[in-house]
Amino acid sequence: MLLYKIIIKTSYGHTLNSFVSLFTNIFKEVVSVTLPKKTKKFVVLRSPHIYKKAMEHFESRQSTKIFLTSIPRLHEELFKKKLKAISWSFFGISIKLIRLEKQSFYLKQKDSNL
Repeated sequence: MLLYKIIIKTSYGHTLNSFVSLFTNIFKEVVSVTLPKKTKKFVVLRSPHIYKKAMEHFESRQSTKIFLTSIPRLHEELFKKKLKAISWSFFGISIKLIRLEKQSFYLKQKDSNL
């Protein structure tokens, strides 16, 4: 069995929710963690000369979700192909796939139980 950590980032919350529902329907054995939203705020002057009070305020939010899943070695390539096919059908999603070592995952799990 191979363990994978999948990090999904997007600026669109509704896209993330629909992606998560589809992902959990396809891959049944999944553990998910939702991270807090990151917010960046920008202030831009409307007029570059003298009107300091005329400013535009912008805000950018990024939602992140982490999945942990285990996959048999024989299905590794199929898993990657399915994940790529799913991600193409959603706009603005970035997916990072990290292969974990079994021992480190189980050690973390044992430490959390203490």
